[in-house]
Amino acid sequence: EAAACARALRKYGLTRWLRGDDAGAMDIYRRASVLREAMTPYELARLDTQVGSYYAWRRSPEPVNLLAEARVRCASIPDERWRKRAMAETHFWMGVSYMRGAAGSLSPHLAQLTRVELQTARDLAMEISWERLELYAERWLAMLYVEIGCLNEAQDLINLGIERSQRHYRDSRLAAGYHYA
Repeated sequence: EAAACARALRKYGLTRWLRGDDAGAMDIYRRASVLREAMTPYELARLDTQVGSYYAWRRSPEPVNLLAEARVRCASIPDERWRKRAMAETHFWMGVSYMRGAAGSLSPHLAQLTRVELQTARDLAMEISWERLELYAERWLAMLYVEIGCLNEAQDLINLGIERSQRHYRDSRLAAGYHYA
């Protein structure tokens, strides 16, 4: 029952964060963290990943530590499919945190780290047929390629992403994200 409560708190925290209530979201995450002992390794990895993604989006220096902890936790997830799902998500947010955390333009080293993280997320998502994360990773890869001046690669990913997102999803936000890239 505590694990279900922690999962509900985590999802509620994400909703608060998406609505712009940062203080409310962090309060919810703190309450969910109290229930860590009752969580499965997958739920712990998801909680750390979600809080890490929150910090990544806010350009805080904290996400790398949280996402690294989540990645370590992923190794203890017994089910391979859920382990790959958690790993794909942590790789994705690590790549996003590298891009969002860069002040100004990306250094070649940081661009390479970002590319590796996002490509790994995309590859893992493809392995487990998680198309939405695959599309998000490709969109961020396209934005990375624009940033580093690889415009042909970016254009290829953008065109493919627009076609796939419009064909497979009614979610206009996903397709609109490619137009933004």
